[in-house]
Amino acid sequence: MEKLNVKKGDKVIVFDGYGGSRISEVEKVKDTGSFKVNGIVYSMDGNEKFKTFGAPNKVKLATEKEIERMEQLKVIRYVLMKMGCCTSLTYEQAVAIDQILKSE
Repeated sequence: MEKLNVKKGDKVIVFDGYGGSRISEVEKVKDTGSFKVNGIVYSMDGNEKFKTFGAPNKVKLATEKEIERMEQLKVIRYVLMKMGCCTSLTYEQAVAIDQILKSE
């Protein structure tokens, strides 16, 4: 069991137990080593404490590279969602999008 050495304000990745993840910030660290993120208390190893139902959350310290990648994925998901909601395109827009998709 690896102990997380976190301090208030550290960026962490919260894994919600159902496959989702997000970047959050450590709110408080207790003398015992447990800490709070988004109002949830975690043990020193990053496992959620006091879980009564459902899959427990876990956290790990976030690297700058991981934060950057998660921000990029957020933009990609947003653009894909917008594309799915798009109800009209000009011919020029359709050609440009087609060119982008062909390059993949």
